[in-house]
Formats: sequence, structure tokens, C-alpha cells
Amino acid sequence: MRSLLTTALCLFMAVCILANDFERGERKTGDHSVTDEFIIEPEFPWIALEVTIDITCPPNETITYVKISSIKHDKDVSYQLLAGNVGTSSLVVVATGKIGEGLSLRVQGYCINLNTIISDASE
Repeated sequence: MRSLLTTALCLFMAVCILANDFERGERKTGDHSVTDEFIIEPEFPWIALEVTIDITCPPNETITYVKISSIKHDKDVSYQLLAGNVGTSSLVVVATGKIGEGLSLRVQGYCINLNTIISDASE
């Protein structure tokens, strides 16, 4: 029974990691876009491409929402969060494609001024 539970947990984690989207947080009233860009890397035989994505907010702001999605939905991309998260001022993610496949990604990041969050909470 334990091995069945362990197997199910491993499969669930593999499906979550090998999704085509990396999504954290949620949009909030008053947030603004700090990045909306496309990253396109051509395919190379026998090489799994890696792209390091850095999203940084201006001073006195925090990340509210990040979405990194594969433009080509039939391509599996794995994502690894290296540093930061929603609620911090910066976030670093590594996106890795399969061997011999290129990467086509859309990166969206939103930040909000910390004073906006405080004034909303006090009302």
C-alpha cells in the first residue's frame, strides 16, 4: 500500500513539473506589467536548451503574478524556481526543454507598489 501511494505521489509531481506553464500568484487590483516578452531559442540536435528567466520589480514593489508558458503546446518544458517567489521583489526560473527541441516561451510578470497593498488593507 505504501509503494502504491509513493508511486502515485511521484507521478503527480512529474505531471506538475512537466507542464507547459509555470504560474504563480494572482493578478491584483492596481498591479502593472513589468515584463511581457517572448523567448525563442532554436533547436539544436543532442542538446536540451536551458533559459534562465529573471523577473525584477522596481524599488518598493513586489511580484503579484508570474506566468511562463510554452507557445508550442506540444512541447514539454520543465521549470525550476531558483530564487524568489510571489511576494518578493525578484524571481528567477530556469526553463529546460527536451533534447533536440527548441524553446518558445512567453513570459508575463506583474508587480504592485507596496504602498497600494497597505492602503487597501487599512480601508
